Amino acid sequence: MIVAPAFRGRGIGHAVVKLALDHPAVRGAGRVHLATRDAHGLYRKLGFLEEAELPPRGYPSSTMHLLRTLHASPAPQPSLARATPALTAT
Repeated sequence: MIVAPAFRGRGIGHAVVKLALDHPAVRGAGRVHLATRDAHGLYRKLGFLEEAELPPRGYPSSTMHLLRTLHASPAPQPSLARATPALTAT
């Protein structure tokens, strides 16, 4: 999430993160991970800790990351485009 500099300091980032944390897919998560370049204070106010501050897990573990190169979706094939009717509101 990025809040444009002109709109920072208005609580927008705080509200959006709170909304995301309350989403049903996230609400019951025991841990939520994120990375930030410059919003440490915002995330601390919401209860986030830096990795070095986390309590030990009680078993040896490593943090792993999967990095993928994402490609733009290919354009629809003409035969598929003709077979799919357009949706219109009535």
